[in-house]
Amino acid sequence: QDKPESLDSGPKMTEKKKEALIEGVRQREEADEEVLRFFTLHGVHLKQAMKLQAIYGKDMLGKLKENPYRMVEEVDGIGFQTADKFALSLGFEMDHPYRMQAACVSFVMEYCMSTGNSYITVDELQSLLDKKFKGLDYDFDEVFTTLGMARKLVIEENRVYHISQYDAESYIAGYLAMFPQKQLAMVDKKDVLHHLELVQEEYAISYEEKQREAIEKIFENECMILT
Repeated sequence: QDKPESLDSGPKMTEKKKEALIEGVRQREEADEEVLRFFTLHGVHLKQAMKLQAIYGKDMLGKLKENPYRMVEEVDGIGFQTADKFALSLGFEMDHPYRMQAACVSFVMEYCMSTGNSYITVDELQSLLDKKFKGLDYDFDEVFTTLGMARKLVIEENRVYHISQYDAESYIAGYLAMFPQKQLAMVDKKDVLHHLELVQEEYAISYEEKQREAIEKIFENECMILT
């Protein structure tokens, strides 16, 4: 649109075709700007709105008006708070099933990330929701069951996993179960410490106590987890 003369080099380009292309581009840009403006007016930052546009394309507005909370699961960097602000601005009810389901899934993941656990108990999850939505009349069991059936959450006894955490933990367990069993030769701790000193001297470095412990455990155990 800024350089209409660039169209002149196209094959069989007529003035009429040129005007139609320029008008089409202009209308598309205006439509995109209108959609982005709509999202920013409803509490979504411009950068986030542009990310949504890149993911959902021309149907973005229709898809997210139908279920704004889907962006929590489908768009990296957009959390429940942003989606909730947008949804409530559109007029979604405080107890809408989409809202409660998105909150439930988000709280499970947030809890795991903040505590380092891979699951939360049912009681802890309900307590978090009750605290967040104090006074709101909603059916926890219905929300919980729906998410389990959709496999967004995995429930084992009293443990609730986010699907990503559950799949990751299952993969690790399966990997370790299939890992070749090989008895390691015993290594003298004094020998390990001696070589540690040589390495530190050669590279002019100094390991902290925790690092030394981690290195020593490599030679003491057939399997270790380094976090």
